[in-house]
Amino acid sequence: MDPIGANIPPELEKIFDRLREEVMWLQVHWTIYDQLFNHSELRYKMVYECSPWAAYCIQNALETEIVMSLSRLTDDPGSGDQERLSFQQFHTYLEKSNEKEIAEKLRDRMRNINQKKEPIRDHRNKRLAHLNKRIAMKEDPSPDPLSARLLEEALKAFQAYLSEFQHYYQVDTDFRYDIPITYEGDALVSVLQNGLRLRELIKERKISPVERCRGEWSDVLKEKHKTLPASNPKIFPRRT
Repeated sequence: MDPIGANIPPELEKIFDRLREEVMWLQVHWTIYDQLFNHSELRYKMVYECSPWAAYCIQNALETEIVMSLSRLTDDPGSGDQERLSFQQFHTYLEKSNEKEIAEKLRDRMRNINQKKEPIRDHRNKRLAHLNKRIAMKEDPSPDPLSARLLEEALKAFQAYLSEFQHYYQVDTDFRYDIPITYEGDALVSVLQNGLRLRELIKERKISPVERCRGEWSDVLKEKHKTLPASNPKIFPRRT
């Protein structure tokens, strides 16, 4: 039977679905990061004005997750118990299976992904694995445009591979993975914007601080209730 238009073979579908899930979560992280910190200089300034330390922690956590996800997805296949779920592992599996036609069709897509591998690892080493002096001493924590572009291009290379693979088996359907799947970053920006406006109104004495919020959210800024333990904490003996 001609594979074009048929369903994805079960032995490939399971790996493909898991790989696709990883890429979808990567896109969620990237989209939120892009909306919050890579959108524009004005939005970046506004986010940091609301809560500098919290914004820095969120930005750093998202950058770390994105870079590590990209690094894992561009890993070498590995073998045995150390076999890794990555695009190279999946493509190697395709080449060894009876699906050589789709493996050949995806060769250029795989080559494009591999071209991103070393820059991603270099970026990971400078930002995460080691403390690069030039980056660590940089006063402005804003995203580096070249680094941000590298991360986005790598994500698009993953999406193109997935899209072409799926389209091969379901030729009458157009699969797109480059469409934003969340607006959570934009939603948070809207809330922060309203919060800044509220702060202005309070400062201008046009609204009372007690009118900030009503209903179920009215107590969220109150001091956290501290509950003492019912008994003395358990002491664990030191290992010798």
